[in-house]
Amino acid sequence: MNTEIEATFLNVNHDRLREKLKELGGVCTQPHHRMKRAIYDYSDLRLDKQAAWIRVREEADKATMGFKQRQDETIEGMKEIEFSISSYEKGRDFLEAIGLTTKAEQESNREVWSLDGCEIMLDEWPWIPTYAEVEGPSEAQVRATSEKLGFDYAEAVFDSTDAIYQHYFDVDRTEISTVPLVFSDVPAWLEAKRK
Repeated sequence: MNTEIEATFLNVNHDRLREKLKELGGVCTQPHHRMKRAIYDYSDLRLDKQAAWIRVREEADKATMGFKQRQDETIEGMKEIEFSISSYEKGRDFLEAIGLTTKAEQESNREVWSLDGCEIMLDEWPWIPTYAEVEGPSEAQVRATSEKLGFDYAEAVFDSTDAIYQHYFDVDRTEISTVPLVFSDVPAWLEAKRK
């Protein structure tokens, strides 16, 4: 499996970050776009129990399928296998045909920039403040680019989206990973758990 080398920074003002990226010579490689995902598991949630999941994702210009597993909460703790597929719908049909079930559906908005060999993702997810991810080929490069952008590397999060939701809501990982994360009103039961 590949290692995803990525640092996440919470509560990021995207307008200010865009200005900083332009100032430093960053290039926007994917304009702001909507993404959708379907997260799959076995009916007994055996992947969830191993901090793993299967995802089908539709982006602006492609569809992918992947297996992800959080082995620990460090910069090299997320392992993944990801590949392109012909369509989001066919990927979903395939996983359902082999007996997996939809655990959750998710949508987000993303804009992608490139700077110094790293990708910088400006992410918007339902019901939480905007954030940014810096992904690159090595921890040293991710750290250097993050600091160049003005982020405090000591405040970086090295985890999946469910951990980011846990920062804002009093929920466990399984609870939040089974909620449809879509741009609509926050469910009342979840709003009651906001920190």
